[in-house]
Amino acid sequence: MTKITHYACLGILAFSLAACGANGVKNLPTLDSISQIKNIKTLKDMQEIAFEWDPLYDENIEGFLIYASKNDESEKKLIANIKDKYKTHYVHTKLEPNTIYNYSFIAYTKEALSKESVISVKTSTKVEPVPFVQAISGLPNKIKIIWRPHPDARVSSYIVVKQSANSDKFKEIASVDNRLSAEYIDNTKPNEYAKYAVIAKTYNGIKSDLSEFKEATSKVLPPMITNLSATTNVPKKIILTWDAPIYKDFSHYKIYSSNSKFLPFSLLATTKNTNYTDEVEKDAYNKTYYVTMVDVDGLESKSDGIYVTGMSLDKPKTPIFTGYNILNDNSIYISFKASDNRVKKFNILKNSQEFLNNVSQNNFTDSAYTKGDTYQIIGIDEYGISSNISDKLKIK
Repeated sequence: MTKITHYACLGILAFSLAACGANGVKNLPTLDSISQIKNIKTLKDMQEIAFEWDPLYDENIEGFLIYASKNDESEKKLIANIKDKYKTHYVHTKLEPNTIYNYSFIAYTKEALSKESVISVKTSTKVEPVPFVQAISGLPNKIKIIWRPHPDARVSSYIVVKQSANSDKFKEIASVDNRLSAEYIDNTKPNEYAKYAVIAKTYNGIKSDLSEFKEATSKVLPPMITNLSATTNVPKKIILTWDAPIYKDFSHYKIYSSNSKFLPFSLLATTKNTNYTDEVEKDAYNKTYYVTMVDVDGLESKSDGIYVTGMSLDKPKTPIFTGYNILNDNSIYISFKASDNRVKKFNILKNSQEFLNNVSQNNFTDSAYTKGDTYQIIGIDEYGISSNISDKLKIK
């Protein structure tokens, strides 16, 4: 092979390596006389590879070209043109973990290129998945996720991943700093089911694969009460009663009331009993109620529209006059009767003033009658509840 032919072949090789990205050195021939880069040492990480080589200070070297490709790529690309012969270090960044990269190092002068110095390096593998994860069920409105701190010191934080029920997708819900941290509490709804996994994340942002998914369900609400009833025949009060299953985490019941089921309810009372007496102190007073069970963690059962309306005992019906008989100018006999069997006694008013009280029979005689006098009657039941005052009886 002639010298001209040799130069031409080397020039083709140089062009294929240097391409147009190596400013000022493309198309230079490759000469054996140009010192080749030697003793290339490496230091690797998951996303970075650092290189060091022997210096070529005393040569006519102008700089260095570095080409790289992944192992599955056929052509190397220029990644650096180091235009300073005193530099002996370079770091290739933003690489993929656990991947082989092939490199070519070429020194160059103003007139020519050195032969390639070839090296292959494999980046470090990703950190292993978090080795132990557990999701704890049965907590009120929350699920607790715990894990074993990752043994790899490169880990600086964790990402908690959640997959909700009836979903095939997961989303990152939290970031937990510090490698030694080992728990996260997810605030949930009652009786919420989900799956959780944990990802380890290194100081330079590399994520491990997902840990094993763990299932958990937050604590269910206490059971609902049943057979809620309210009295309608008790004087001045309404008595509530209900049934409830035995529940190991039972704390108490809450009673809510309103003047109507269509109006807002407010908390009336709490009790540990399955009955409650509302002292309304009024006659024929309506109230609507619902009752819930509360557990030791403060979770409250649903009401689900189970309302009951109670009423305090109504007034007895108003008695009516049945007749009268004027005995003489100063005396009159008047008779009357109760309108229901609740009435036990009567109060008589004369000219709108108290006249006779606690009358047990159905008549009376007024021996001080004066023409124009009027009479009214009130029925009294066994509880002392008074009927409305009757219309006036006016003697003609």
